[in-house]
Amino acid sequence: MTAKRVKWGVLSAENSDREAFRAVFNRTSNAELVHKEYVHFERVINDPDIDAVYIQLPSKHRLEWIRKAAHAGKHILCEKPAALHVQDAAQIMNVCKENGVIFLESFPHLFHPQHEKAKQLIQSGLIGEVKMMRAGYSFPARAREDELDAGILYHVGSDCINSVRYIFESEPVGAVAIGESNPAGMVQTVGVILHYPGHLYAMVDCSSEMTMRNEYEVVGTEGVITLPFAYRPDLNGGDGMIVIQTKQTRTELIVKDDRNVHLIDHISDCILQGAFAEYIGGEYLLKNMKVLDAIMQSLRHGSMMTQVERQTLAEDSWNAECGIAFLLRR
Repeated sequence: MTAKRVKWGVLSAENSDREAFRAVFNRTSNAELVHKEYVHFERVINDPDIDAVYIQLPSKHRLEWIRKAAHAGKHILCEKPAALHVQDAAQIMNVCKENGVIFLESFPHLFHPQHEKAKQLIQSGLIGEVKMMRAGYSFPARAREDELDAGILYHVGSDCINSVRYIFESEPVGAVAIGESNPAGMVQTVGVILHYPGHLYAMVDCSSEMTMRNEYEVVGTEGVITLPFAYRPDLNGGDGMIVIQTKQTRTELIVKDDRNVHLIDHISDCILQGAFAEYIGGEYLLKNMKVLDAIMQSLRHGSMMTQVERQTLAEDSWNAECGIAFLLRR
């Protein structure tokens, strides 16, 4: 008996994107890409043969098409950033809930097992008590500048924030940020300090003006764990690497896997089972978005400390706690 598969459509302006997606879908266990030519995106979201859509449009168009796809009853995988403000994230959460569709913002790195392995090592006490985490993601933009339509913080800084939240398993209470923008006002380089309760903090940097780096390290009282290919294992043949440095030894672990296939398999499993799993749904999007909003507030107010507090957003019909009160202090 043939296992049921989720049928996917793609909303993308680039034919090359569709070819890349097709190669990934061909390796999945529970999904397939529908082979049709569409003149308009409306025909994709209204096609009864399609169960879910992958939205790979410029940032300014994503919220519009998330709404349209949700109202059409299509499950949604959306390229990051799906939203640029916490209010937009709340709208996404609500419209997907109201229409009974599953939503996932695409963070492929989360689906590479090197992160789970690193977290297990950290929680085992191998490097002692965790005191700090550093995450950095940069590359020279050059020809890719048109892809960074929302600024570097939202495009790759969000990966770093996601990693910190994943490792610490908690949310920051404050942020201080400095940054540089181009003449058009687009943020190109950002440095951030995130403050957590209990004398724990994280430093994050991202840039479209520096050499390629995609790494994070977790520093403890007895050692350091580093992932030099945290966000782009494809630059290492798809293999993740974990470097463990303690007072006595230095060890390198290689973790092999296909993050993109696991990403599609994960959301497709949730669609087939009608279940919400880790990273699925608007709530996860909101938690990441509130940190990004706090960072942007700090940048706009001259690198002042931005305290993050939870409050109820009027736009959220669930009355879920998902927002930020920005209390700036010198």
